[in-house]
Amino acid sequence: MKYAMNLEMKGRPCLVLGGGPVALRKARTLLRAEAAVTVAAPRLTEELADLAAAGRLRWRERCYEETMLAGMFLVVCATDDRAANEAAARMPSSPYCFSFEISNMAPLTVVIPGLHFMI
Repeated sequence: MKYAMNLEMKGRPCLVLGGGPVALRKARTLLRAEAAVTVAAPRLTEELADLAAAGRLRWRERCYEETMLAGMFLVVCATDDRAANEAAARMPSSPYCFSFEISNMAPLTVVIPGLHFMI
């Protein structure tokens, strides 16, 4: 059973794993909500790279590592590596950390609707 709620995201540390088009859409939405966004990926789309260069988000130029989850409020797993997505989605670093895996709708801690905003 799902329980709908809205979360105050302003200033909350959020991690987006992946640097492709899906990660870009999720990062945009989090930025619109004024979250403190970190993107972890070895490569980024041009637009994500531009957002990082402008200081709108932080880029960690590497693949997923468990230590990246420490202190995160929300983790969005949007890599093209299913094993990395599943590992990160099932390992919240605290009871207050929510995780969401793009490629698999198996039961996780949160479902994020597909809202798309331009920033």
